[in-house]
Amino acid sequence: MKVIKKSKTKVTEKLRKKYGACEHDKVSYKELNKGFSELFIAHRRVCRDNDRKGKILLIFTKERKKWNTLYVARLTKLKANYEESIKKWETALNAVTAERDEAYSYNTELLKKNKDCIKKNRDFVKTNKQLIKRCVEITRAYNGIAEMGKFAEELGINIKEHQKQLPEHEFNQKHTLLESGRVNHSYTFLPKIKKKGDK
Repeated sequence: MKVIKKSKTKVTEKLRKKYGACEHDKVSYKELNKGFSELFIAHRRVCRDNDRKGKILLIFTKERKKWNTLYVARLTKLKANYEESIKKWETALNAVTAERDEAYSYNTELLKKNKDCIKKNRDFVKTNKQLIKRCVEITRAYNGIAEMGKFAEELGINIKEHQKQLPEHEFNQKHTLLESGRVNHSYTFLPKIKKKGDK
């Protein structure tokens, strides 16, 4: 059993009068009744405050359920919008990727064709240079022969009369372009070398 120690605080006469205490330092019934009245009032206030807080808490709980429902609905809507946006972006990205791949394959094909055209063009340029060279040589030869024919006609030589004799001789001609720009023509008639079996 615990022993309750008495308070060492001295109770003054002033305190005794204020609280109506007796000589044994006990509170009077009047003060006790007054204290209980104040305590009851305070208790009622606390109960009313608790009731108000309980109602607020109930409203808050109901509202929280509503807020949760709204939040879940909003979140579901946002998620659906987000997924729809992702699908749109994926579709657009796939379309752009397909276009890029198609353009890349088309460009690759064009590049191959272009390389082939460049190669053929170079071959044509080379062939054209050879043809131009041959054409120039033929033109020079023709000019030389034409000039020689005119010169022979001026001298009074009948070329047609002597034409039958030409196949018996080897006819060679050479046309050289000089640095001065003039062309040197040379013609040679050699006897044909008869092969065995020729008459």
